[in-house]
Amino acid sequence: MGNRTNLHIGWNTEIEANNLIPINWLPIFAPSDLEFEDWGEDGTLVSLVVNKETALTRLFQFGDFLKTYDSYKTFFRPLDIILAEIMSLKKDEMITLNISQFWNVDERNANNTIVNLQHFSDIIVGDRQFDAPDIDVLINRFSMYKVKPVEKLSAADKMHVLFGTYWGDLDKEALYSTPYFGEGYWQGDAVAKAVADFDPSQLNLESIALFDSVTDFLNSQK
Repeated sequence: MGNRTNLHIGWNTEIEANNLIPINWLPIFAPSDLEFEDWGEDGTLVSLVVNKETALTRLFQFGDFLKTYDSYKTFFRPLDIILAEIMSLKKDEMITLNISQFWNVDERNANNTIVNLQHFSDIIVGDRQFDAPDIDVLINRFSMYKVKPVEKLSAADKMHVLFGTYWGDLDKEALYSTPYFGEGYWQGDAVAKAVADFDPSQLNLESIALFDSVTDFLNSQK
């Protein structure tokens, strides 16, 4: 199974990967979200933890980022799935990324994870000192093994490195499986519409409702 990473969205949804952190998880988190919990003989639990409001705010920031780096849009299309899951959370439910196994491999791997996440976070919020890395470079910065160019990956491997494996609602498990992420999913106008394009007039009806819900939620928190 390798070194597992797990994205928990509330109490009922989990997205899982092995030996890497899928890039569609990255926009939600920053190094300041790190939490450590001593589990005695079982070691240390290492997680990144955010609430619903913070996650949505960062996704909005990432939408602005995608307007500048248009080449990223196709590869971040699964953010629509993650956004919908976050929107369904109750106010007291948290989003948690468990990186304990990934983190504890060695000190260098742990340090690189934080440095790379900080660099990515800085770019998203407007630090243009460094350009955003090529998508293949970005993927490999959060992987324990060399991932070949994303355009050469099979549908199953592309799902793994970009999104992960969905667990939770049985109907959604069946939907968000390898066939869902076939080549047609990543081609043409396949972009993260609800996240990357915040102009409701450009979105489909479902995404317009989602956009309005996000706006209403953020306004209610002010």
